[in-house]
Amino acid sequence: MLNRERWERKQRTQQQDQSLLTLEEQLSEANRVLNEVSHHLVMAARAIAAQKHKR
Repeated sequence: MLNRERWERKQRTQQQDQSLLTLEEQLSEANRVLNEVSHHLVMAARAIAAQKHKR
């Protein structure tokens, strides 16, 4: 019985580890996308400022 409990606990731990890894990957991808969007917003703001300055 004890071995089965250990095995079940090990399985749960492995599943939790996998879930955390998946979450980390999703957060990493979301961070990458946000950085890219932020970069585009900065570039757009600079372009708008340059246009206003030309007038």
